[in-house]
Parts: sequence; C-alpha cells; structure tokens
Amino acid sequence: MSKSIQWKLALIYVLLILLAMQIAGYYLLQSLEDYYLTSFSNTLSTQANLVAGFVERYLEADADKEYVHKLVTEFGRQTGFEVGVFNASGVVISGTSIETISRLAVQSQVARALAGYPAEMTRVDPRSGERYLHSVVPVGSDGRVSGAVYLVGSLEGIYGTLGDVRSILFSGTIVALLVSVFVGLALARTITSPIKEVTTKAAEMAAGRFDQRIRVRSEDEIGQLGRMFNYLTERLRQTLSDITAEKGKLEAVLKHMTDGVLAVDSAGTVVLSNRAAETLVGQEELVGTPIQKIIPEITPTLLKEAAAGGPVSRRMKVGACSVMVHLAAMHAPDPRSAGTVLVLQDITEQERLEKMRKDFVANVSHELRTPVTSIKSYIETLLDGVAGEDPALARRFLEVVHGEVDRMARLITDLLDLSTLDHVGAARFSEISDLGDLMQEVLDKLSIHMNTKGIAVSFRRSRGVRVLGDRDRLLQVFSNVLSNAVKYTGEGGAIYISVRRERGRVVVRVKDTGIGIPKEDLPRVFERFYRVDKARSRELGGTGLGLSIAREIVISHGGDIFIDSEVGRGTEVRIELPPASSVSANS
Repeated sequence: MSKSIQWKLALIYVLLILLAMQIAGYYLLQSLEDYYLTSFSNTLSTQANLVAGFVERYLEADADKEYVHKLVTEFGRQTGFEVGVFNASGVVISGTSIETISRLAVQSQVARALAGYPAEMTRVDPRSGERYLHSVVPVGSDGRVSGAVYLVGSLEGIYGTLGDVRSILFSGTIVALLVSVFVGLALARTITSPIKEVTTKAAEMAAGRFDQRIRVRSEDEIGQLGRMFNYLTERLRQTLSDITAEKGKLEAVLKHMTDGVLAVDSAGTVVLSNRAAETLVGQEELVGTPIQKIIPEITPTLLKEAAAGGPVSRRMKVGACSVMVHLAAMHAPDPRSAGTVLVLQDITEQERLEKMRKDFVANVSHELRTPVTSIKSYIETLLDGVAGEDPALARRFLEVVHGEVDRMARLITDLLDLSTLDHVGAARFSEISDLGDLMQEVLDKLSIHMNTKGIAVSFRRSRGVRVLGDRDRLLQVFSNVLSNAVKYTGEGGAIYISVRRERGRVVVRVKDTGIGIPKEDLPRVFERFYRVDKARSRELGGTGLGLSIAREIVISHGGDIFIDSEVGRGTEVRIELPPASSVSANS
C-alpha cells in the first residue's frame, strides 16, 4: 500500500471534519443571527410602542411641541436609536435628528402606519452602507390615528458580533484541521498497514504461492478481512488443485482419444484440438484456424443448426478419409465463449470392411452359384434319362459333377481356413521346421505336374534355415505359392526357388517366367476372391483365396509376404519370416 493511500485517508478525515464544522458553523451563525435580529426587532418594536404611548396625548394641535422634542431626544439618547414622530399628515414634527429621520424614513412605511398598520423592515443606507432595522407604529386609540412613531436602529453591532463569532469558528476549524491531519495519518496507518500486507500477500498468491497467511491482530473489520483472506487462500489453493487435476484428466482423455475432437467459437475459429484431429486432417496447430479451411463442408449454417438444436451428424470427406462428423452446441455463461464441439470419427476402415463384407458375400454367392448351377443341370439331365442310355455320356456327366463338388469343397475349405486364421491371429509356436525341407516336400508333390508342362526348376537353399511355426500351415503357404507359379507359367518355362538368410530374416523367393501380373492389379492380389484373369483362374480351378490364406498364415508367424511382377516376364513372390533363434528370444 503506497503512502498516497494514507494521505487520501487523512484527506478524507480532514474533509469530513471541515464539512462538519462548516455545517455546524453555518447553523450556529444562522441561529445567532436569527436570535439577535429577533431580539433586536422585539426591542425596537417595544420601544416604538412605548414612545407612541408617551407622545399620544401631545400630538393634538395645541400640544406642547417642546416637551415632545425633549422626550424624543432623551429617549433616543438612552436607547441609542434614531427616533422620529410624524403627525397625521406624515410630517416630521420631532426627532433625535430631523435630517437623519427624513433621510432614513421610508414614506411607504409611514403611510402604512398612518393607516393603522405597524411595519418593520431592514434596509441598507445607500450613503454609508450601514444596515438598519426600521420599525414604525401608529399613534392613537379607538381606531383614530393621530400620528406615527418611527424608530431606526443600526444592525452593525449585531453583524460585528457575528463576524467575531465567524472568526473564532474559522480559527477553531484551522486548528481542528491540523489536528485531524495528524490523527488521520495515524488512523490511516492502522488501516493501510494491514491492507498493505494483504496486497503483498495477494501479489505473491497471484504468482502461484498459496502458502501465504495474514497475521490477524484485531477482531474488527480489518481482522475479519485477514481471516477471510486466509480462508480465500486455502479455498483457492484447493480449487486450483482440483481444476489442475480435472484439466489433466481432460487433457489425457483428449490426447489419447482415437476420435478427433475440435472446438470452435461462435465465429467458427478452432479454439481446441487433440492429436487425433490433427492426424486425421493432416495438419498441425489447428488452433486459430477457421474450421472451413480445415473441413470445407462445415458451413456457418451447419454450425448454427448445431448450436440452435440438438446434435447433428454428417458424413464428410477429409482428405482421403471418410469421416463421420458429430456436432453439438458448446454452451457457456458468456455468449462470446459459446461455440460448437465437433467429434471426428474416421470410418474409412469401417467402410472398407463393409465393402469387403459385401464383396465377400457377393463373391462367395457367385463362386457357389456357378458349380451348383452346373451340378443341378447335369443331374437334371441324368434324371431325365437322356444320358442314362449312354453309359459313357453318363460317366462324363458324373465326372463333371464330381469336379464341381471338389471345387465347392476346396472353396469351403479355404473359407474355413480364412475364418480360423481371422480368429486366431498371431500365435506362439514351439515346433522348429527347416524351410528347405518343407519347400523340397512341396516340389516333390508338384513334380509330376511341372514335368508334364516341361517347366525347369532351380532350387537353391542354405543349410539350417529354420523357423518356429506350424509345419502344416507353412506347407500350405509354399504349396499355394508354388502351385500358382506352375499354373501361370507356360510350357517350357522356368521356376527359380531360393531359401536363405538375408539381413537377419529367413527369406523364401519363388520366381517364375509366367504371364505376370499388371502393375495396377498388384496392390489387390492379396484381397479375397480377387483374380487378375477371372476366366482363366476359374478354368485352372482357383478360388481366389489362396494368396489371402498364404498372407494370413505368414503374418500369424510374425512375417510378411511381397509380390513383384511384370506382364510377360513373370512374377516373384518373397516371403520373409523370423528365424527360430529370433522367435525363441522374443518368446
């Protein structure tokens, strides 16, 4: 608390005392003035009536004018008033000073007295500037007026006394003001010292130090202020601690939410965002950016609709992602702080899975419908008896039906394998298999088919290339990959196989000189039921699930599978798996 506050408080005390003394002095002087003037007026009126009583019988025509003059002169000498006696015609017949009475007398007042009405007035002498009180009373009885007595008394003595009283009051006021300055400073110090301490502690509290307490020295209002400050400090410390904890929880929730969250103000500017929202829109530091620059489909009309009604949901495109945007009003006591909260839910994967589900159902339906239709047609032909008369034709029909049934069995088996792999996912294995031996086993099974097509095989392997895994599943992968290579490699082609360690991984490569795969189809070859050449794949007995199954098996073993191909020059499949020692260590 600065010293100026002390002086201000002292000045307030001075002004209060000054005001009090001014009011008291004003009423005192006014009361004294009224008292003196009333007393002087009563005296003047009484003296006038007294003179009127004395001179009443001497105002006849034959009255002794000399006696009246002596009476008036003596009366004026004793009272100090100017006295004048007027006859019924309004002419001065006697007075303490005829000249003075003639100069000071007011004829209208004399006329009023001669009419039977006493009169009184205060008047300033224009010559001397003195103030006088005039009193005139009629002389007479029984309703007959024979003259008037006019008395004039100076008021300067009264106003001089009032002036002395005013001087005394002024001097007393000066002394009281000087005393009040010192007393006021002392009293102000008793008030400002605790306030200064409160101010200092408040500044420290504003800086974040909430361990400050005020020493309470009294039980008055200042003491109560100190106690309330201590209570406020404790409550504020607790409240800020609670707010900090809640803020930490809110920040943790927002930070780790998988859905994006944006908050915009009433002007449509982002005031809050989380990491998921920034990742989703592919932009950092969203705060301060207009929402329309981030998501153009969110218009001011949409924001107003969300603020006015209930939650609003819209499907929108944000970059390459499909996003479900949920908008809800953000209410606040201050309308300027109100706005809208947006929750961005990435449904790209959901839509992709939904599309895959629909495609899967459509593909399964299509794959099953074709053999079922064929089986139904051939069986109906057999039932009609047309083929029954020709055993060779009937046998050929039954062989077709048998092939279609095998095809359906393979499809169902592949579907069951995929379903099992989808539910099992990554697994732990304890069986160690040598990949070179597994690949040799698959080559032996397919050797007759490869010899029939005249396909040359080159197999290079490193010794001791082992992995932890399911032997049957790995055989299924190699069988799928190698059978595809045989299917799509023409007669006289070649297949190159290698099993070795590369950069701490076990790598199996199967490269053929077949028809190859177009570049635009490569990203989709692992999709279920996807075929590059659907007609030819169906002719060769493929279900479109082989590579999907192979990929799921490889991933469940902690590895990955890649395909590189060029139309007319062949295809290379690369399978990477962790070696047995690495898997054991991770286990």
